[in-house]
Amino acid sequence: MPHSPAVSSKRARPSYTGSQRDPERTPRSLPRRRQGLLLACLTLAATAAAQSRQAPPPSDLQSLARWQGREVTELSMPGCPPHLLDTARNGLALAPRRRLLGRRLATLTMRAATADTRRLQLLLARHGYPAATITASGIADGAKGVKLVFAVTVGSVVRYGEIAITGWPLELAAAADTVRAALPAGARFDEPAVQRARQNLLHALQHAGYARPQVSIAVTRRDPTTGDIEFACRAGHRFVYDELKVAGAPDDLVSLVRRTVSLAPGTPYSPQIVADSRRHLRQLQLFRQVRLHAEPRDSATVDLMADLRPRAMLTTEASVGTFTDNWLVLKGGITHRNFWRRGRGLFAGASYATFRRDAELRTWWPGLITARSRTELRLVYEIQDEDSYRLDKTELALSNLFTAWRYTSLRLGVVVSQGRLADRSADPDAFAAEVGLQTLLHGIWYRDTSDNPLAPGRGHRLTLQAEWSPPGFWTRAPFSSLRAFGSQYLPLGSDRVLALRLDGAVAWPLGDAADLRPDRRWFAGGTSSMRGYRRRQLGPLDSDLNPIGGEVRVLASAEARWPVWSIFGAALFVDSGQVWRRLADVDARDLETAAGLGLLIGTPVGPVRLDVAHNLTVPEPGQPRTLLQFGIGHPF
Repeated sequence: MPHSPAVSSKRARPSYTGSQRDPERTPRSLPRRRQGLLLACLTLAATAAAQSRQAPPPSDLQSLARWQGREVTELSMPGCPPHLLDTARNGLALAPRRRLLGRRLATLTMRAATADTRRLQLLLARHGYPAATITASGIADGAKGVKLVFAVTVGSVVRYGEIAITGWPLELAAAADTVRAALPAGARFDEPAVQRARQNLLHALQHAGYARPQVSIAVTRRDPTTGDIEFACRAGHRFVYDELKVAGAPDDLVSLVRRTVSLAPGTPYSPQIVADSRRHLRQLQLFRQVRLHAEPRDSATVDLMADLRPRAMLTTEASVGTFTDNWLVLKGGITHRNFWRRGRGLFAGASYATFRRDAELRTWWPGLITARSRTELRLVYEIQDEDSYRLDKTELALSNLFTAWRYTSLRLGVVVSQGRLADRSADPDAFAAEVGLQTLLHGIWYRDTSDNPLAPGRGHRLTLQAEWSPPGFWTRAPFSSLRAFGSQYLPLGSDRVLALRLDGAVAWPLGDAADLRPDRRWFAGGTSSMRGYRRRQLGPLDSDLNPIGGEVRVLASAEARWPVWSIFGAALFVDSGQVWRRLADVDARDLETAAGLGLLIGTPVGPVRLDVAHNLTVPEPGQPRTLLQFGIGHPF
């Protein structure tokens, strides 16, 4: 292994020349082996690593011969830079692997030890340590095991010199400045960072309409520990889209595909159009395969090619579940996604739970109002069977979902319902509102930038919801309500996440209404709410300690989540909140707070959770100080 940084003094050939057939291609479309060889010829560190491939195995590996055939019970790498330890361990064949039950141990052989040593040298070289040396040794661990040690001496560090970008369009100067700032002079050389910089240059050119850009890299020696990097760019011509060509879709869905994509001839070329079109087509839930790419037509235009495969239109579903808030949950339904043709579907289903039963018939029409909207008509019969009341309700709802934005959606609609209330409360004035015909208008604005729908690790979710049932408009109990709630997910490294939640809601009667109907009130407590209280037990109760809800609710939570071992994880949380019967009763001193620890078990449908919450404030009469909650999925 050479002990001085290797540098190329000549300009290397371009590592990506583009495709004559597909202007969408990036270096990721090249074979992995070719990418690695090209990049190795273009970077300081990878050149040193390539030289090490021709070298014989380090002589100190011979000391491991006596341990051949033993299982490697532990692998340590003293001296390895801390930020590379996890990456190095994951890439070595001899490193013990965790499994659901126990560990998988590799058998030590000279061939495996030699390969792992070279892998580690290559990794160090790619991250700015081309002169690193590795000394291997073993320590007996019982009669059949060995503790393997790869001691690392990093040696001299290669650093960036001048970063030059040639052939770059003047109108994109800001993008070039961003790339230079990401590779500051004097910083330690890092091959992945150089590769990301090249990718960013390619993406900037493509998003500016240059469908066939080329960016090559050359490294020039300045001194033994410094290398200047030049990105040589060829933007080529700017392109525009000509037309959308659809293949694989049934005839009745072709017009819907064209309306959903809404590609006008002459639209400037951009990969973002492909990404957005793919997302909008997947939201139709009509295709199991959505492949989009740009096909050159001539020197200035490209066609957008859509290769689609329809999914099974008729599907059935059935599920059985349980959690603390509802010990038995049964659901079933049948869906035909193209029942009325042209993407207009039909759903019929029902569900049964401890406190709620419903039957639903729903139909929808995509693209009726705008190209990227979904109009929905729902007929629902619902029974809310609570300890303090029973409400039977028939509801007809017409709504429209707009999803033209990348992270944001908007739903607007009108609901007409007819209800019948059976008051079971011990207090005669607990439910004073008349329950009968009600008409309301509602709107929901939703924004989601989280990276994972089941286990988010970064991003945020924000929802604003408003409902208005105007007096005298087919309404026996008019009201208004507003709710704003959101979650923020902050990565803490190594799959650790800090999740924050804030939820505020208020509702009030209008006109001559004496009170809110029970289904328009706010409740709190339970698995996904304030975990220090049982379901709906936080807030106003009647004389039998049954919940009756209120006009105002506030919830706040903070939770740290981290992996423990294999599929198991843990969470440390603090929940706070309260529900007030009237708006005039709101007092911050009434807030209840609980803290606890959760056990998480990862599953394909989200984590199974077991939370133990302890109330830090004195709980209400009849409420336990410590409570066990069980559920599926994160509470927020």
